Amino acid sequence: MNKTSIFALTLIAGLAHSTLAQPPVEPGQLAKAGERAPIMIQGKPYQKLATRKATEDRMLDLLVADRVKWNDWYVASYFPFTNSWKKMGFLAKPLPVEDELTKMTPGGAGPDLTKAYDGKDNTKVAWKNIGPILNEMVELNQYCPGNLGSWCLTYLYGTVTAPRDMTLDVNMGSDDGLRFWLNGNLVVDADVQRGLDPDSHKVKLRLNKGVNHM
Repeated sequence: MNKTSIFALTLIAGLAHSTLAQPPVEPGQLAKAGERAPIMIQGKPYQKLATRKATEDRMLDLLVADRVKWNDWYVASYFPFTNSWKKMGFLAKPLPVEDELTKMTPGGAGPDLTKAYDGKDNTKVAWKNIGPILNEMVELNQYCPGNLGSWCLTYLYGTVTAPRDMTLDVNMGSDDGLRFWLNGNLVVDADVQRGLDPDSHKVKLRLNKGVNHM
């Protein structure tokens, strides 16, 4: 689970994912009469599927041994946050969302994504599926109704599935503060005022075989 105090968050996991450009035809590929030569990437057949993501996932499964799989992310926003940086430590105060951390053990059920919470200015906050967000900046203001995006807290939740016990290098950053949990354990605790830098934290995620909660 991730808890950030304002605006934006990035997660960069270059070892877990790569982007496939238009594949070149490898030397030695020959087409039969009237047929197009099959496209090969490092000896594996390229096949265009219904979506770019499906195409990439298939090729990465073929090319990358022990590839981890990043699943959809969910956002819950917005919760109130003090508007004075003289009162540091507010980020560490647990909100009811964090009661779900006990369910975030390796292979566990994870948080109840059907729950709703009391949010900022008497609003109700529910989890919203925002799809994959790996290797990109997430503008959290887009999930904010009205003008609630100033001085607030947002939670993000996602899972990653590992084929075996392994360690994965991940970079992450936020504007402003950030707390990051892996399988219920606090890994990053940064109660700071700053702009967004995706390389603020270089973290080694110790993943267990199966589903891991963030």
